[in-house]
Amino acid sequence: MFANLLSIHHILKSPNDHLSAFFQLGLQYPERIFYEGIHGTVTYRELTRLTKERCEQQFLTAIASPHPAYFFADCLKALANGKLPLLLSHKYDDAYKTNLINTLGKVDDMPIGQHSMIGVFTSGTSGTPKAVLHGLDGLLWNVLGVLTRWQEELKWQDQFIPTFGLVLPWHHFGGFMVLLRAFVLNAKVIHVQMAEEFALHTHVDVASVVPTQINDILRALDIDTQSSVTSHFLVGGAKSGYLPSAKSHGLSLSLSYGLTETGGTVAATAFGEHTPARPYPYRSLEAHPHNQFTLSGPTLALGYFQNKIWHPFEGALLSPDYGVINQNDGSLTILGRRDGMIICGGENILPEEILATLSSQNAQYVLTAMPDERLGQIPVLFFSPSENMTTSKFIQQVNQDLQSLPSFKRPRKIIPFPPKHHIKGIKPSQDELAQWMIDYEKFRFEDWGNPAGAKILALHGFMGGPHDISQIALHLPEFHWIVPYLPGHGTPIGQFHNFEHGHELLLKWYQELYPQGPFSVLGYSMGGRLALGMVERLLHTDQIEMLQNLILLSTALGLDDEEKCRERRTQDANLALHFLHKEDKRHFLQTWYSGAMWGNLKARSIYSSLIEKRLATPHEEWSKSMLLFGQGNHQSFKQTLGMLSQQHKGCRCYCYGSLDSKYKKFAEDYRRAGFMTKEFPILGHALMEEAPESLGQFLQTVLRH
Repeated sequence: MFANLLSIHHILKSPNDHLSAFFQLGLQYPERIFYEGIHGTVTYRELTRLTKERCEQQFLTAIASPHPAYFFADCLKALANGKLPLLLSHKYDDAYKTNLINTLGKVDDMPIGQHSMIGVFTSGTSGTPKAVLHGLDGLLWNVLGVLTRWQEELKWQDQFIPTFGLVLPWHHFGGFMVLLRAFVLNAKVIHVQMAEEFALHTHVDVASVVPTQINDILRALDIDTQSSVTSHFLVGGAKSGYLPSAKSHGLSLSLSYGLTETGGTVAATAFGEHTPARPYPYRSLEAHPHNQFTLSGPTLALGYFQNKIWHPFEGALLSPDYGVINQNDGSLTILGRRDGMIICGGENILPEEILATLSSQNAQYVLTAMPDERLGQIPVLFFSPSENMTTSKFIQQVNQDLQSLPSFKRPRKIIPFPPKHHIKGIKPSQDELAQWMIDYEKFRFEDWGNPAGAKILALHGFMGGPHDISQIALHLPEFHWIVPYLPGHGTPIGQFHNFEHGHELLLKWYQELYPQGPFSVLGYSMGGRLALGMVERLLHTDQIEMLQNLILLSTALGLDDEEKCRERRTQDANLALHFLHKEDKRHFLQTWYSGAMWGNLKARSIYSSLIEKRLATPHEEWSKSMLLFGQGNHQSFKQTLGMLSQQHKGCRCYCYGSLDSKYKKFAEDYRRAGFMTKEFPILGHALMEEAPESLGQFLQTVLRH
């Protein structure tokens, strides 16, 4: 190892051709293994052959491959032929790759001909992605500094050749530098799909990971109650809170800070030590007023393209982060993103202070500023919840954590992260998050099951929520369940004008969220009537082929004439749904569930838990929901059933309880329209509460058929 590090230093100091010497250094031991992993094995001899294949690429050469070794070989081949390799994900579609490459422009002050260069793209979180260009020399200085520090800290002997673990995307600098470090040491890269494999089965000397992967590793080790097979992990952008738990599992973490513009890691803690982050060799940091600092040294990129304009780095780069540099030992403490400061109503809010209060390390968070007419900006927290926790329960937990902050610092909105198809690049941009916030506010929702499975849009009833449907979804895990909070039940009701507008917005929201492929609809009671409204909309817009199956539970068809509708609206308006005290609400619920339609519900064991569940459900907009979506607000759907029977080819089913005489009478109307009907004996209106297992098993038969 020492000989290779010395060779890198000689190459960088030599006046001769650095590129040729770089290739000679990396390819000097053809029988050694360069890559081992899910794609098999690639030796350095094979790598040499791949780099010598004929090259007919353009100057700007897109490098994208699902095979890390072939990806690296294509990059080397482009360099050898005087091209500019641009590192891209093989998962990007052609249009997105073209858009990225078009951010570059060939202008006079671009350093063509002076350097062998490699281009890598930033995520574009705050705007158009930047194409950052690194010279080969800068990358070699980078590798030399990192490996020199690691040899010192990990006490590697001069003749030792380490193995490196690859689990990061290789088109990002974190993953690419793993391949480059191995190449200049003639070492082996071991590639796995899941970071936990390095902890449970596969030993490497150093694996590079991100914080979410360390979370996965710690969870896996907790389950297996064993020490990690691999000890040393370089963790990008992690907080020191990981260290105590990691040490107990035999993990030795180095927590690092870096930027794409600096070729990755700038400073890191010593492996396994709770020490300040020291800059790696060949990186220089300089403090400036107001906790700003600059980075310089030979590892700095040559510059970057953005919107076809070349921005050279000359001398030093102002870090996008706030940080404190210790004047005694030069160590760096990061305070937070400089461009992430949120100014809300004149108050400065540091996102890292908010994120530090959140207790769940098994979740992913993004805190960002969103525009607000009154306050200028507001903090909004986006999250992917922990497994086995619903969105609503997760938000409750987050709100509890945030109580330790002054109220002005707490996020004004807490929203689940957008589905992956909303994300066009590496990470969501500000524009994507802003649009997603608008979309999500239309209908907040939960989703369960298999995201790749057939879609079921499920609509709960009055006073309910997605939790009412969760027990049914457990019986059909192969489907992807999308369950919105209906207006007035978790989704703000102010945006809805009337019943028709409600089901129109609901259908539009769903089709924007999941624009591809057919879907099924399951609706209960009020949710069933909204489902019929959606079906009516599909019929009138010639989209009924998008509806696979329609399952209605205890669903009325509506009233036959305007006089009955008016009477029902008056009855709904007189419901006293504004409760001053919890006991007032309890009394209302007990009276509500005494109606004949509920059968023997009050005598069942689940009655008490149902009351407690409804007591815990926010009720502030129940009254408005009833006024907009009660049965007095739309005409009968009998005509819709007739059209459905003629045009719909999928399965249609109506389920009801034998003791629910009010809704049992609709079964004949549904049968005439070609619906399968199912009567559940000795049950009332609350089918999902009284017999979730029987109902789930029946729906298994219907939907799987």
